[in-house]
Amino acid sequence: MASTIEQAEFDSQNQSPRRSSMEIMCDILEVVSSGMERPTHIIYKANISWRVFNNCLKSLTAKGLVVKENDGKRDIYHVTEQGYKVLNEYKELRAGLLASGRAETNNFARDF
Repeated sequence: MASTIEQAEFDSQNQSPRRSSMEIMCDILEVVSSGMERPTHIIYKANISWRVFNNCLKSLTAKGLVVKENDGKRDIYHVTEQGYKVLNEYKELRAGLLASGRAETNNFARDF
């Protein structure tokens, strides 16, 4: 059975995922690292649903890549040092694959 993330990211016409779970999580890391801290802003900027956001955040916080804080009124999120390392490695890998021609689409992670 497909995970909630995969189910939420299926294209209705051809039933193939638009982005892998890894791509979605790295998109969230990218958005949070750019200064977006609040959940609604992260959701809009990363182009994900609330359900996908919650599932990914559970995974990212469990892995120590993102920390959740409360500023008194609301929850805000920050990327940890380990999260920045993972994001940089992802960017380098993606750039290398795109440069070599092995990743012609946004779905390169499924090829491996």
